[in-house]
Amino acid sequence: MAWRNGLDWPDQKEFNLKQDVLSARVVFDSGVPLIVMPCRPVVSHFLTTIPELEYFLKGKTKLSDYLFNSTVDYSGGAKVVQSDLGCYCSSLASQLILDTN
Repeated sequence: MAWRNGLDWPDQKEFNLKQDVLSARVVFDSGVPLIVMPCRPVVSHFLTTIPELEYFLKGKTKLSDYLFNSTVDYSGGAKVVQSDLGCYCSSLASQLILDTN
């Protein structure tokens, strides 16, 4: 599981954690593999381009098409996008996204 959290390092004032401390405890105590990534200055540097995403994602699987199309729709036509995909994909095996079986 990837948890993209907080705002600026080092205080990481985490909105979601503050809203539901009990659920956050369940996640942290569950034993599930967990990657916690601060938004700034970590995830904010996950930049990519639409052509790069198209090359690596488009037409591979239904999931990769969904991720590509969602990012393109959200980008509003920008050439370079801050990609939350970097955060989430870093916690997934490439097999999950690109496996056609």
